[in-house]
Amino acid sequence: MLRGKPAATVAKVERLVAKQDFTHVLLHGPPGSGKEALLQHMIRKTFGVEALKYKVETKPWKLKLPSGTKVEVDLTTVSSAYHLEMNPSDVGRRDTMIVQEVMKEMAQQGASRPGAAGSRLSHLLVLHEVDKMTKEAQHALRCTMEKNQQGCRLVLLTSCRSKVIDPLISRCLCVRVPAPSAAEVAAALRDFNAEYQMSDELVEKIAANYRNFRTAFLMADAFKARRAALTQGDFDSVLGWKKNIQDAVSQMLRDQSPKSLYEIRQLLYASLVHCIAPETIFVEIMRALFAKVDDHLNYTVATWGAHFENRLSSSSKAIFHLEAFVARFMAVYKEWSMAFFS
Repeated sequence: MLRGKPAATVAKVERLVAKQDFTHVLLHGPPGSGKEALLQHMIRKTFGVEALKYKVETKPWKLKLPSGTKVEVDLTTVSSAYHLEMNPSDVGRRDTMIVQEVMKEMAQQGASRPGAAGSRLSHLLVLHEVDKMTKEAQHALRCTMEKNQQGCRLVLLTSCRSKVIDPLISRCLCVRVPAPSAAEVAAALRDFNAEYQMSDELVEKIAANYRNFRTAFLMADAFKARRAALTQGDFDSVLGWKKNIQDAVSQMLRDQSPKSLYEIRQLLYASLVHCIAPETIFVEIMRALFAKVDDHLNYTVATWGAHFENRLSSSSKAIFHLEAFVARFMAVYKEWSMAFFS
């Protein structure tokens, strides 16, 4: 997939790994832009092909709470002999302690890792979705990365750089991974076309609709499983969760009642249980609303959207904040409708 990435971005990563000893790195860009492909390229160039022999395991980490109580937290990690990948936001509010514990353990074991002799850089710690970490965890990470960087470097991945604190950004080399163009998505799909057996017309249609490597390959998998849709080009039937969001927005505009709010909640649940990210659902709701509401309401909708999006990003109960935004919008829209038509 690196063949579809901008030459400047790949060249920057090539210069970085050529030194075999680099500072902490922050890879940022929209979802599906190819950050993980660049990460694998960086690991392979730094430690060799052996570093791509991954092991997935769920390990209990023993943490000591500020109160002195000891607890065990299960966290799933992806690791090799040279690196470890984890998502601290998976443990919720205890992400601060898990980051500190993992950094300490890796710093202690770094010198004994294969390939460490003769190289100052012995291992990498990769943190996914840094923007979803609490502010406390990000500040703790800043302090920890200064104390335990002997032989260990951090690679941080985020889809929203603005949610990463400035002190953390200043300690990293930031590499922006832009969204791929339609031509780059089409080139990546053609690399695997022997598996999907798609026509050029279908490849071009997927690439034109989705500037996102991850979504494009998910669409290709869906069409492979449903050959009937190949000739119809029925994108809405494949991405059923988007239709749920469109139905929810239509319901919000049609009827502002408790019964309607209950029906909308079921549509939102249907998307959440299919592992669609709450942030993605929220963005789709906002896009649909901006396309349908009166221009005079855009500012109010955007203001409340920013309010509830911020609450959503700092909470583990997404449905509460999604439903709260829906209820607030329905109240605002009903009030505006009564004033407009009176």
